[in-house]
Amino acid sequence: MMTHEAAHYVKLQIPVGFLGALFDSLSFFVTIWIIRRALSSSKTSEYIFHLSLDLVIAVLATFWVLFVFTFSGWMISLWETAPEQLAERGTKYTNRAIQAIQDPTGRENAKNIYFGLIMGVSAALPTCLHVGLFLYSLFRKLFPSDKTKVENSPPEKAATQESDSA
Repeated sequence: MMTHEAAHYVKLQIPVGFLGALFDSLSFFVTIWIIRRALSSSKTSEYIFHLSLDLVIAVLATFWVLFVFTFSGWMISLWETAPEQLAERGTKYTNRAIQAIQDPTGRENAKNIYFGLIMGVSAALPTCLHVGLFLYSLFRKLFPSDKTKVENSPPEKAATQESDSA
């Protein structure tokens, strides 16, 4: 990483790491609370509602990444010799996006597109995983298979069902 921006990115990782860890820790405890509530729910609609709350956390995580990079970049600009307003930072990112759309093969634009793609995918992976698990749980809850019915029934009833099918 021998570019003129190397020192900036080294400084940037400090607030990004702390703010990311803050969100991860908070969302972990909220997710545990949601899971406990979901497992103690007696209605299917209540269970699905609790799973939907975890989906909201995953979507918030994606937006949190955008906020963290904008805010951290602004903080670093205050630390360096070129302080800027937070609104200027947003305008700077907007202009980068417009330039990347107009000339995606330019050297700086290709670098920004690559960086945005990597950060976007890494931010979206947890969201996609949560959406997939939510849909899988919803599908299994709404359309249980015969195997699921046997697994979730009381032991004496399951033994009767297994002996009937043999």
